[in-house]
Amino acid sequence: MKYHIISLLLSVIVITHAVPAKAAPNILIDSNDKSIHITGVLGEESALVGNLRLTAQGENIERVVFLPSDLRRKEGGEIINRNQITVVGEPQLAEGIPQDFQLRVSDIRLPGIYEGTIQVLLPNQSQQQVQTIPIQVIAKAKPTLIPLGGTEQIQLRLVNCEGILGFFNCLIARGLLPASAFLNQWQLQFDNSSQEPVTILDARVIVKGEQTGYQLTETALSLPSSPVNLASDRIVTLPLTIHRYLIPPDRYTGAIYFTLAGQTQRLVIPVDLKMRSGPILPLTVLIFGVVLGRLFKYMQESGNDITRVIKAVYRLKARIKEEVEHPEDQTILNNMVDWVEQLIRWEKIDKALAEIDAIEARLEALNKLRQIEIQLLEMQEIDSLDKMAQDVQKNIIKTRNFLAQKNDAIAQRCMQDVMKGLASINQKRQADKHFLQDETFFPLELAHAAHHCLIRADAIAPKDVPLNQPKWQTRCQDYLILLSGVSDDIRIGATFWLIRPFLSLTLLVGLSLVGIGSLYVDNGLTFGAKPFSDYLGLILWGISADVASRNLSSLQNKSINNDSNLT
Repeated sequence: MKYHIISLLLSVIVITHAVPAKAAPNILIDSNDKSIHITGVLGEESALVGNLRLTAQGENIERVVFLPSDLRRKEGGEIINRNQITVVGEPQLAEGIPQDFQLRVSDIRLPGIYEGTIQVLLPNQSQQQVQTIPIQVIAKAKPTLIPLGGTEQIQLRLVNCEGILGFFNCLIARGLLPASAFLNQWQLQFDNSSQEPVTILDARVIVKGEQTGYQLTETALSLPSSPVNLASDRIVTLPLTIHRYLIPPDRYTGAIYFTLAGQTQRLVIPVDLKMRSGPILPLTVLIFGVVLGRLFKYMQESGNDITRVIKAVYRLKARIKEEVEHPEDQTILNNMVDWVEQLIRWEKIDKALAEIDAIEARLEALNKLRQIEIQLLEMQEIDSLDKMAQDVQKNIIKTRNFLAQKNDAIAQRCMQDVMKGLASINQKRQADKHFLQDETFFPLELAHAAHHCLIRADAIAPKDVPLNQPKWQTRCQDYLILLSGVSDDIRIGATFWLIRPFLSLTLLVGLSLVGIGSLYVDNGLTFGAKPFSDYLGLILWGISADVASRNLSSLQNKSINNDSNLT
């Protein structure tokens, strides 16, 4: 019996040593997750997520306990409460099978680096067996660079007044255009509401002219060199430098593209830039158009008649130079021509033409008087005719003097005396036996012809034109009349000499200002981009704009023609 008991005990001991003891359950943490680092951008998701891989050892684990601590911000001491840290996944582990758990950190307010721990343990496990894993959460702020209200797009209206006569060009432009047309820098203003600085990695200005296709380079529009760091939680400003003298006239459209660190999408600011040329050339072209229009009007109303009478004056001058040999006669006739030119300046075309016809008749009369004098010189060799020839010579001189004064009526009477004297000489001559009775007496025929010329001159010469008087006398007379203030000639003379030039100048300046304001200032935001059409439009406007002054001009001409003291 004793031996049976001992055998049974030995058998139990052998069996017990043969079957090894079963190990206690345990949790194995993946080597890469001994320290958990969670990184994310605020605002992109509701929470920042990290991963933890665990494996059960010994046996299946029915329940795993996770105990996170509070996370404290290194920069300022702010805390993420432990209730904001959750572990996503079934807290069960199958023996030997790795299982991933998600750590979600939610409701993070401020960017920064947060540090804490999470403990992994089993129920009823002692404190010495608890595994502690460090947690570091890096929360980054999403760049929120937002253009300020009113600056979401760039709209510029500029002028390029550099180049030839740049000083005067810009001086006129400053009188016509607002100060914004001369900007050399435009401030780009942004609101960086994030708690971290924003870094601009790259900035590019890409704009192109709509009409010319000209693309602006960085030399024309430039931004600060990249990268540029912008302070956090501030209104920041970036200067856009504009070199206006490098930008041809046109409308340029495009955008400024900003590449921000930590952001996949680029910040785009549209650009609408309109550049016009300086005003001095458009103003010159416009004045040329206005003057051209007034010239058309002038030629239509009186220019053709004046051209016709001027041609007649040139022909008369050429005839005087060719046909009149004696200097005294040339002087007399040239003085008459000067008076005709004065009538032309007064626009008395009909009277000027009549005066030209009268001068031509006087020219023929003067030539015939010179021929008579030559004949008389030959007759003075005969003693019996010398006294009579001298009397005729005196009457010829009187006739010439009255012709010089354009007193054709008295010159006719003097010419009659010349004819009587020549008739007496002819009778005396016929009585002389040395001459034949039927021989023609040429001086008398010349005298008759000269008398007819004077009759014609007296008939066609205008009678209501004042005689020539010295210029100083005319000026003194006009000055005294102006001072006296008692004559209607003041109004008439002022209308011709003062009011008309003043109104003409006022109309020229006024029409030019209206045209430059309409075509250049208001509607010429890209003036000069199409030079042919732009400047041709100014010329055509100047020509047509003179229509607006026709009523006033016709009123001036009507007043002058009716009231002038020169008629």
